[in-house]
Amino acid sequence: MNDRQRDITDEALMQRAGTGDPSAFETLVRRHQRPVVNFIFRFLKDPSEAEDLAQEVFLSIWKSRGAYRPDAKFTTWLYRITVNRCINRSRALKIRQWFPVFRPERQEPESKKEPLALNEGIDATTPEDSLIQSEQEKKIRRALDALPQNQRLAILLKIYNGFSYREIAAILDCSVPAVESLLVRAKQNLQKN
Repeated sequence: MNDRQRDITDEALMQRAGTGDPSAFETLVRRHQRPVVNFIFRFLKDPSEAEDLAQEVFLSIWKSRGAYRPDAKFTTWLYRITVNRCINRSRALKIRQWFPVFRPERQEPESKKEPLALNEGIDATTPEDSLIQSEQEKKIRRALDALPQNQRLAILLKIYNGFSYREIAAILDCSVPAVESLLVRAKQNLQKN
């Protein structure tokens, strides 16, 4: 990404992509691909599903680039599409569990790494610290997985992606008080676990 592209807002890049500028779209993908993959991974808990679904999200955005209107932040639009895709994929995966005949066998290469850890950026200095961090991550994942879907989405959007209540409301297509309620209930449920 050159210096000029770094200074351009997401909304301006999306408008340029809407006029057929593929380099503007590539810049958007580079900016947001990793956070989107990580969000999907935290929701679906499957690294290959996260990669596949992220590609679908960006393909969907590319296909609808001409319809984009900067009424809201680009990231709000991006995560609304991502959340909808996550919910749909989650439903499809549950159906596959009911009908195992339709479940494709996937072989993951051993070298394939998970997306970012939940507490990325925290350096474990000793093997003991690393083990403690790993156990904490597992405990956090189990607690998040136990949350109802809307509460889990709200927590992931707030805690891991830093969206405001208003942005989360736009992404989840609900009111700000509903987001506040979801987050309060999610925190209460997390404290129980």
